[in-house]
Amino acid sequence: MKQLKYIIPAILLFVGLASCENMDWLHKKYWQDPSITSAKIPEFKVYSGFERVMIDWYHPIDPISKKVRVEYGLGKDLESVTLSEDDVFNSIVDTVSYFVDLNTEMEYLHCQYMIENLDKYNTYNFTICTLDHNDYPSLKNQASAEVFSETMLGADFGNVDRPLFSVYDNAKTDAKLKGHRVVAKSLSGIINFFVRIDWVAKDAKGNEVASGYYDRREEPVKEDLEMSDYELDLSMSQSTCMEVSDSWVETEGFNNNDKYTFEYTYHFFPCVYKDKLANGFYYDKICIDVLKFTDTQSVKVEELGWQVENSDSHSISKDYWQFIEPPKEDPDVPFALFGIYWDGLEGVINEKRLNDDYPKEEYPHLYEKDFMPASYYMHPDPTKWQTYYYERMWDEAMPTDPDTGRETYMDSYWRAAEAEYPYSLFFDLGMDVMLNRIGMCFAREGLDGLAGPGIYELWVSDDDDPEDGILEGWEKIGTYSNIELKNVGYDDKYINGLTIRLFDDAEMALKTKRCRYVRIRVMKDYAGVNTSIPAISELFLYGIEGEELPPEEDEEIEGEDENI
Repeated sequence: MKQLKYIIPAILLFVGLASCENMDWLHKKYWQDPSITSAKIPEFKVYSGFERVMIDWYHPIDPISKKVRVEYGLGKDLESVTLSEDDVFNSIVDTVSYFVDLNTEMEYLHCQYMIENLDKYNTYNFTICTLDHNDYPSLKNQASAEVFSETMLGADFGNVDRPLFSVYDNAKTDAKLKGHRVVAKSLSGIINFFVRIDWVAKDAKGNEVASGYYDRREEPVKEDLEMSDYELDLSMSQSTCMEVSDSWVETEGFNNNDKYTFEYTYHFFPCVYKDKLANGFYYDKICIDVLKFTDTQSVKVEELGWQVENSDSHSISKDYWQFIEPPKEDPDVPFALFGIYWDGLEGVINEKRLNDDYPKEEYPHLYEKDFMPASYYMHPDPTKWQTYYYERMWDEAMPTDPDTGRETYMDSYWRAAEAEYPYSLFFDLGMDVMLNRIGMCFAREGLDGLAGPGIYELWVSDDDDPEDGILEGWEKIGTYSNIELKNVGYDDKYINGLTIRLFDDAEMALKTKRCRYVRIRVMKDYAGVNTSIPAISELFLYGIEGEELPPEEDEEIEGEDENI
């Protein structure tokens, strides 16, 4: 009985080994003579779609390899599909796309087939083999693929960034032009590569005012689009502004300051983000399917065009600008500015003397505990000295961006040594000016935790006796926001500057009082947080200066009536 106990497993093991040996022998014989069994598929790829995949293979041309079997799933949870001889014939892409194996002289045809309803997993493993007339399989080939799904894109594509519509008055950009133009910004995003957008603009009563579309190609987008139907450079998407109405052509029906609702249908390739470049995104993978959704957006007509200029306003000369620092040697000299911190250290200030001349009750802003950021060149590492000094904010240096080959401000910037909010920057413009706009360019996005001003105040002073400290005449002009920087194009971020009007005045006739000193007080960065390291590439101030200034009695003074 004990002998039988050991004999039975031995017999089973021998049979198993013999079967494996026979199978191995059969496949070895196949390589010597392919006519014995069905041939292995030499090349197998899987392209990801939305809850489906397209399998791509080269099928052997021989009298034995009749059918194809594909197994797919994850782990032990597997399903399979068997393609009949007719299915294989119908999957042939064309009779031209084939290759010949020089070793076996076997010819192969290019085939493709869709496997649908893959909504169970995000990643699937696939194996493929041919079958002979007895359904005996060939050696297998394998591949894996991530499938685009609702988990990634969100219900109703809620994770996909929406495009942003704007309507501009052409005449405000060029007096010779009429009508308006419709502009769509941020057409592509992290997980969406833009293809086409169709839009209808309606007024408050629901009446259609205008309509149009923008397609990446001249031909209309195709429904159920597949990769082979749409030849694009899928590695790059332009995320800068794109006009969806014909460039500089009248679009009738809009009125300035009115609100309109845009109903639009957005077509896009889902994709997997890899990197962010200067003027678009680089994707690791792009879906073979074009998807679409319908949405709405409310828009108010912007009277001003992209380039905000007028004959009575220009960029203020930077020839005499200086960054203001307080005295640090004589404790009897009143603090040059206000606040009690500078460079992260206690400022030199005689608070009693300051309070005698400028009572805290009347001048609360002189006692604000702002951080006065030191430049990064104060860093202990001497190799970094003079690299990010204050003057970088107005030196007009424009190194070439290696990603685009364009000259930009992004890699020439001032940065602070550390993050601390709120912080204040003080400038002596070297002459009297009257301002109506402020603009900024920013350091390269995502660089070393840097971020430019997001929520900030602008103050000006006309103190005529700076020797005892610039303490008089400070006036808060307003609070401004760059929080929407993520929706701003490459040129405005890094070349032209993101420009903001200081007053709600379309004609830009209103200006600050005559002033020489400027304070920018920053509460948050452009991401809306206060943890990043402050940085600015270039600062622009607009208005009039020098001999352009009117006599003091004729000045138009405008602010928030917060003269302190």
